[in-house]
Amino acid sequence: MTNVLVVEVWGGMGDVMLATPALKVLKRSRPDLELRVHCQENHVQILEHNPYLDYVSSFPEDPHFQNVIVTDTNYGRLYPSTSCRKHATEIIADLLGVVLEDRRLIVALTEADEERAMNIVAGYKNPVSMHITSGSLAYKNWPLDRWKELVQRMPDCTFVQLGTKDDPRIGATVDVREMTTAREAIAVVKHTRCFLGVDSFLNHATNAVGTPGVVLFGPSTPAIWGHAENTNIYKDVECSPCVDTIGKNPCPHGHRCMASISVDEVEEAIRRTLEA
Repeated sequence: MTNVLVVEVWGGMGDVMLATPALKVLKRSRPDLELRVHCQENHVQILEHNPYLDYVSSFPEDPHFQNVIVTDTNYGRLYPSTSCRKHATEIIADLLGVVLEDRRLIVALTEADEERAMNIVAGYKNPVSMHITSGSLAYKNWPLDRWKELVQRMPDCTFVQLGTKDDPRIGATVDVREMTTAREAIAVVKHTRCFLGVDSFLNHATNAVGTPGVVLFGPSTPAIWGHAENTNIYKDVECSPCVDTIGKNPCPHGHRCMASISVDEVEEAIRRTLEA
């Protein structure tokens, strides 16, 4: 009889990516195990084609999820920024009872994903993919006027703005908001020279595709959600990290953590990354 394990993946698309190293180890350590994943509808595109998963679905009544052992990756219930001293990938590995071989995230892009991305960035000088908002918490965002000033300061780079139609438009960028799937956006990150953004799912995409990033942190901490290959800019003000305590309530401190990050240091970080 086949051993079946269903894993409920939790959170946003970034959290799903963070679970992929542990899922890989789980499958490799138990080759007899049929590993099935239940997820939200928008998570499917992150997990599809993953060679370590036997089945992925977002339908709660799917018969593949009936009468089987279920575990989950919900590390959020641990309030990790206040209670944990490990990277999110390692916390998830602990929940699944495995030890990580490495922390590299897995997104299995297709040729079509990559071709679409290459067509978007083709011909541009020093393309830098850019994502200016966090889908989860608005106070992770950097002041809008600083994005505009940064782009104006760097005409030698081409900023490719990813995101949704709700993201503010930054002038003098290649605007592909709402023009890509999540997978195509990840592929764009892969085929640009550098990524620039806040702590969102595309921060984690940099690790999956091997593109260096400059990532701005404030309410969340790079110790848990950052990646060592990136330049993670974090001011560590006394009220940060607050992501697990303030929730969706307004910031009572005027977004001091993000406001403390200057245009000068972001520009310097991008230029260092491009010269490396």
